[in-house]
Amino acid sequence: MLNTPQEKQIFIQYLMKAFYDFCQYDSLQSDDFLNFLKENPNKQFSFLIEKMTYDKKDDKYGIITLKLEARPSDLEFRLKSPSAYGGPKTEHYFDRIDLKIKAAKEWVERHPPKERESRIQTQQKLETLGLAFKKLIAVNCPLDHTKLNILSHEVTTYFKQQYRKAKEYLAVFMQELTHEILPPGKKSKEIKKELYQIEREMMSNKRPERITIRQIDIKEKKYYEANITTPVDTQRTISSAKKDEIGIANWLKSNNYVYSDAFELLNQRETYRSASIVPHELIYRSTAKVKSGGFTEKLVSETTRRNLVEYIIPELTKQQYKKNPNADPIKINFEMLTLISPIVKILEKFLDPDKTQFETIRDAFNYCNGIKNFSVMIGEQHHSVEFNGIYHNYGVNRGRGYSLEEKMQNAKAFIQVLDRSKTILGDSPVEYFSLLEGENEKSILNKIGEKNKILKYKYREISLNAFADHNKLLSLHTRYLNEQLSPSEEKEYFSLRSAFLKHNAKIAKMKKNISQVEEIVSKLYYQLAKGRISKFKKI
Repeated sequence: MLNTPQEKQIFIQYLMKAFYDFCQYDSLQSDDFLNFLKENPNKQFSFLIEKMTYDKKDDKYGIITLKLEARPSDLEFRLKSPSAYGGPKTEHYFDRIDLKIKAAKEWVERHPPKERESRIQTQQKLETLGLAFKKLIAVNCPLDHTKLNILSHEVTTYFKQQYRKAKEYLAVFMQELTHEILPPGKKSKEIKKELYQIEREMMSNKRPERITIRQIDIKEKKYYEANITTPVDTQRTISSAKKDEIGIANWLKSNNYVYSDAFELLNQRETYRSASIVPHELIYRSTAKVKSGGFTEKLVSETTRRNLVEYIIPELTKQQYKKNPNADPIKINFEMLTLISPIVKILEKFLDPDKTQFETIRDAFNYCNGIKNFSVMIGEQHHSVEFNGIYHNYGVNRGRGYSLEEKMQNAKAFIQVLDRSKTILGDSPVEYFSLLEGENEKSILNKIGEKNKILKYKYREISLNAFADHNKLLSLHTRYLNEQLSPSEEKEYFSLRSAFLKHNAKIAKMKKNISQVEEIVSKLYYQLAKGRISKFKKI
């Protein structure tokens, strides 16, 4: 039952062709499409079609949804008609209300009233409350997708007006919800915090593998695209709302397939995407007291580095091992692009979470590129891994300007991408590769190589001095911010925090020359990039 990528691809092609044939009919409903498949059986997949179910939630937006129970993840197929709408929807507000109600009902289960009937009545009242506010939003501030499908100033104004009204209703809904379950002697602020934690747990449950299929029109020619988004951890995906713990939030593997108008496969790409490798909720939520001594930034930086070393590199190694189990070393060519906007103004830099994110990701990549060689356990065997990472960032908030650090990092990435392309393509007919052979280029590259040797030694020394209780400290710190620690846990937390800061001071001494060497390397890459760009302009 779709046990291999090849079987899954063939099934997707079958669904794709059937769907775009079906789109010619007037009715575009999920149940009608599933009946269409059953009435026009395919021998190879008839048993799968019989097991499929439908969800009509997005039918009116031109999106058919079919579901199939499978292992290790359930499958959800979303097939978009040529005129499908994928923008903001009224149902998004309803989903938010449903999550709040579900969290409140769970809270009642965890804090049951003495009388069983009271618990049931409270949960019934919560359901009624949710339905009442859904109706209010549906009547007074719905989002008309036929209007929102057009880009204009009037449409933007319309959306803002409807959104503002919906926010007001949701605020009142939250007050009513909190009041409904508020026990004597407890403040609504406390309840809201507890509900938020339950929501975060619920959003980190097992999620399905999603296959989205759509038509692309380019210069009067049709193409079809299938995007398969698979949770890296099929048992539990950390929600984007839980970016304050070890691990990669909302980490997904994305396979993209492009087909011709005859449904023949033309291209395939595999990438990974995630909310962030930085636990940046810690940056936003930490108080001035917690930030003392640079604790928050240091903890965030260390967690980011560990996420790259302990999660991303092992996962990529396993994927590469499946493709080539005889490779020694297993080579990981990894590239990350972010769109965060570090502030340029000096007075605002210390308050800027984007600056912290940018620097911690850059430093994590510098560390891993410096170490270069890792050992990853697959099964019961250690495998040698060579990591080659490229990180670049393009801030989307132009009001913040462009920092020199960002320009230097992107220049470095520019050179690394060119050199990686040259290595992969080999004896390629691409003309500009011949420009990368000058004596000045060789001289700069030799200097970079010399500096990298120094960095490898320094980073290796740091890697042998890891803080053993990091994960425990991070967990306690998150719970400390949520005011969930017992007196004994709080004592342990502050003890570990103090030990971590002392350990970090020791590491800072080891890093004494690293930042200076990294700065020299960045300048060399920047010099190299300027030279190459000037050459390319002459072609």
